[in-house]
Amino acid sequence: MKSRSAVVLGRSDILQKVGISISYASGNERYQDYIVTPGSSNQSLLLLGGPGTGKSSVMARTADQCVMHAHSGEIEGGGSEGWHIFYHFVGAIPGSTDPEKMLRRLLRELKICNDSNMPKNLEAAAQLVSSVLSNPNTRPTIMIIDALNQLDDDKSSALLSWLPRRLSPSVRCIFSMIDDTPPHRSLRNRTLKPTEVTVTPLDMKSRQAIVTEMLGQYNKRLDAEQMSSLLSKNSSQNPLWLAIACEELRVYGEFSKVTDKINSLQDGLLNLLAQVFDRFEEENGGNLLTATLCLLEASQTGLLEVELLSILGDEDNLMPSSESEAGKEKASKEQFEKEKVNQPLAAIKWAAIYRGLRPFLRPFGDSGEGRLDFYHRSLSKAVRRKYFNHESDDPNLEASGSLWWHKKLADYFENVTNIERKVEEYPTQLCKIKDKKRLSDCLSDWAIFDQMYNPYYSTQLLALWRNVGEKYEEMEECYGKKIEEIRESSADTEVLAERLTHVAKLYIQGGLFKSAQKLLDEVILLEEAELGNRPERMVELLDTYGELCDERTNQRFTPAIKYSRDSADIRRTLKDLSISVVTLLYEKAREQCQQAYGEHCKLMTRILSNTGIYYEDRKDYYTAYDFFVKWKDLSMEVFGENHPRTVSATNCLSEPTYRRIAQAIREGQNQGGDNIMDSLLEDDYSSDED
Repeated sequence: MKSRSAVVLGRSDILQKVGISISYASGNERYQDYIVTPGSSNQSLLLLGGPGTGKSSVMARTADQCVMHAHSGEIEGGGSEGWHIFYHFVGAIPGSTDPEKMLRRLLRELKICNDSNMPKNLEAAAQLVSSVLSNPNTRPTIMIIDALNQLDDDKSSALLSWLPRRLSPSVRCIFSMIDDTPPHRSLRNRTLKPTEVTVTPLDMKSRQAIVTEMLGQYNKRLDAEQMSSLLSKNSSQNPLWLAIACEELRVYGEFSKVTDKINSLQDGLLNLLAQVFDRFEEENGGNLLTATLCLLEASQTGLLEVELLSILGDEDNLMPSSESEAGKEKASKEQFEKEKVNQPLAAIKWAAIYRGLRPFLRPFGDSGEGRLDFYHRSLSKAVRRKYFNHESDDPNLEASGSLWWHKKLADYFENVTNIERKVEEYPTQLCKIKDKKRLSDCLSDWAIFDQMYNPYYSTQLLALWRNVGEKYEEMEECYGKKIEEIRESSADTEVLAERLTHVAKLYIQGGLFKSAQKLLDEVILLEEAELGNRPERMVELLDTYGELCDERTNQRFTPAIKYSRDSADIRRTLKDLSISVVTLLYEKAREQCQQAYGEHCKLMTRILSNTGIYYEDRKDYYTAYDFFVKWKDLSMEVFGENHPRTVSATNCLSEPTYRRIAQAIREGQNQGGDNIMDSLLEDDYSSDED
């Protein structure tokens, strides 16, 4: 934060709008009002702008100044406790893109929870944080999050479930993000809309100040003609482009040709970065430099320096080779690889590479232990465009150069003994190269399983198994073999019981109810016959069995049917109940569920299903269809394609009524409104009466 906020030039107007200025107490700026006026908006403030426009620097300065002024008591409205400043820079360190970790840290800092009572999953953490941020008794808090749009989006629909619709009068939230990203659209579409501050392009005076400051640090300067030439480029209005251009001029050694160098600088951020990479290759190591860039980009969470040096040490097999060359040398190469013990890249070679890349890397910790990654996402985009032959974030790996690097990382992390690092990188790389065999072997490794298993819902583990097979058949087969190995070994019965319990819970989460029941039956017998029938264990096992019975869809539902019929009998006496009241209640339930748990949860699937059934009972089949489609789509995300609940939603949409509606929508006939829907449904329901 200190390094990012040290120099923030040309953004005085933005900082004042965000409430940070040299004379903090002076003026009557919009953001200052936002902080010190209780309940002024009860909404967040968004700092919006494109890549490289300086949002992170503004946010770093904001956080730094807020901490300083809060500590000295200069920010009004803090009460006796004073303001607590929570800041989070997404992507700044490994794990910072994980929303669950961020929310847990917030709860810990506010002393809401400790390790003993911390929420166990994202949904629970989001629910609690939402309650805290909307509670009028919450300690005065300023929450500052940079690059909100870069939080992990595996559960994008639940990404902002932790942010209440209305903030407590004692809470202020300041977020930066690229405009028109999913988080921005989500916040903008709320009833109570956030305040937006746009980071505008730099004016000419600000650009000149930045160039003078950056080059002046190294006792360098441009004359008037050179300055004019540099600032005349369209991209000079972008702070990141300007910073990279100044770095290029700083390292340029021929003073007499500086003007030519300025004129040669490419307009466009990605174009300039590609030009910088070309220079790196010429001056700092060629293939080694290229490999370093590609490996960092292909990695999921950056690479430890020792990992990078180990991979780069195999210089003979560092770069992709042609198919003909690979075919000729395949046999001898494989034998050589088996016999060869790789040595890390020589320190002198690494020093040359690191010297060139250092301004663009974000190191963590001491040399040899810290993780290296690009300090800005634009560098990632530039690497993908130059070396991977594509510009999108979701490329076709088969047609690009990235497949080689993902395989390189997969081969390396296959043999890594650090389980945390292996879990971070190895499964992801196997998914990238679509190596289902190795992925299934990886996920069925008990050490990996223990790291990824969550007794409440193993989201990541189940998602990875769906990359092996959507129906979880491979998962069931692999864990079955692993459990059989334990049975046949001389392992302690306690070990077998623990494995059976955990796998059974995973099966329940994945909808494999019959298999889960078999495992639970076995572990209960083990507990009763060999492990002393311990009450604390039986409580857990019977609770899990109850969850299984609740989830199963093929058991008898006599009580449920009876209650449903009784409910229907009573409902028939309430025909005059206003429809608006019912729909309002359903909408309120949906809104509260989204606020508490997010869109991506089991409860939301039930609300969507029940709402659809309500409209179906009213014979409003078109509206019912809309809710059933949402039910199916959300079930696909939450449970997977072949989960019984997803199958139920799919079967609902396969009914003749809804197939006709789907066909009408595809043909554009829905423009006719109710008359068209009536004609579509007339044959099936002409004899029905309310």
